[in-house]
Amino acid sequence: MKGLFMMRDIISELKAERQDLEEKLAKLDKAITNCKLLGISSSHASLMSDQWRAMKSYVTALDNRIKDLEK
Repeated sequence: MKGLFMMRDIISELKAERQDLEEKLAKLDKAITNCKLLGISSSHASLMSDQWRAMKSYVTALDNRIKDLEK
């Protein structure tokens, strides 16, 4: 029974981490969308886009881990 509770804790932590990451992704997306208004250079905007893609990949990895643990 202890293992089941630990698994639920891990899943809850992963879901919380995923939610936090999704919020950060939304903020970054908004900044990327408004780069010109914010005075962000195109080279920096490109770096921000690279970061967004890496974070999105991280969300996918978290999703895969959650799905695997919920089997």
